[in-house]
Amino acid sequence: MTTTVDMLLEQYGESPAFDMANLDVEGAELHVLRGMASVMPSLRWIYTEVNHEEMYEGCVLVPHMDEYLAGFGFDRVAIQDAYVGSQMMGFADALYARL
Repeated sequence: MTTTVDMLLEQYGESPAFDMANLDVEGAELHVLRGMASVMPSLRWIYTEVNHEEMYEGCVLVPHMDEYLAGFGFDRVAIQDAYVGSQMMGFADALYARL
């Protein structure tokens, strides 16, 4: 069974008090973001794994993540591609900011 951040906050009677989210959930990052709508207005920073290619079935790719987060006023300010030796892997870590 899965739950969303919004559902957890509601269940425990908490209000969003976060200014940063750190996501690495094996290709489900966009699903997590969609499940935390109540938290999005308080966030200033999102550090998340992103994908250049479909590493996981149905995972979101960098341009789509950029577009989704831009809708909340975020810009990608940094990206660090993953390498094994000199070979770039199909994923990276990205930092998004709403300044």
